[in-house]
Amino acid sequence: TNISSNSTYVNSNNKESVYFYINSDSSIYSYDHKLCKIQKEWLESLKRYSILITESNQKMQVDFINRQYKYLEEL
Repeated sequence: TNISSNSTYVNSNNKESVYFYINSDSSIYSYDHKLCKIQKEWLESLKRYSILITESNQKMQVDFINRQYKYLEEL
């Protein structure tokens, strides 16, 4: 998944806003609750997907290495 950082969701003092970065010189922002909710859910889904990939790969690697150490000890 190509995750690019071209948007931001901000929640401060119970006020929500979203920012979309079109290029380095400008951004579009909105305080619309519905748009903020949609963008927040989208960003959370990317974060969740990214975390699951990282943790699963790390866990698989640790399990593999631990099995290898166990095999060596048994020799």
